[in-house]
Amino acid sequence: MLGIGLLVMSPWAFTGGMAAAEPTEEGGGKAGSGAPIRVDQLLRLPRSFEVKVADPRLAGATRKDWRERFVAARAALEKAQRELDEVRDEIEQTAESTGGWKMLPPGADMSAADSPLSYRLTQELRHRREDVKEAEHQLTELDVEANLAAVPQDWRE
Repeated sequence: MLGIGLLVMSPWAFTGGMAAAEPTEEGGGKAGSGAPIRVDQLLRLPRSFEVKVADPRLAGATRKDWRERFVAARAALEKAQRELDEVRDEIEQTAESTGGWKMLPPGADMSAADSPLSYRLTQELRHRREDVKEAEHQLTELDVEANLAAVPQDWRE
């Protein structure tokens, strides 16, 4: 028959007994010196305890994450504005190349290719304006989210 034993070790077994415990904050004595230990002393961490955070987080994101999000939002806005400008330039070039007036016989339709403001360009212009509004909205939402999370201004650059 095997005997199963239970070994119970005291927390002071590793420190050499109670005399090796660190002094309390108030009273200055050793924990085992018979000085009473108050409950509020047990609820506080010792002064020697430090936690060093490698990368602080605000709203679950680090400084690098916040910067990447703002850079991406600004890049999307710049891209949308650049595409809108390209469409506007194309409309201007089309309008300049065809002239302001067209003479057509009665009942004849101007083809879409001949139209200075063709349907394709006006639709593309409308879509590009919507893209710019959406990108501005996304940047504003990100800024509001950062404000609510108390993200410092230098994390947004």
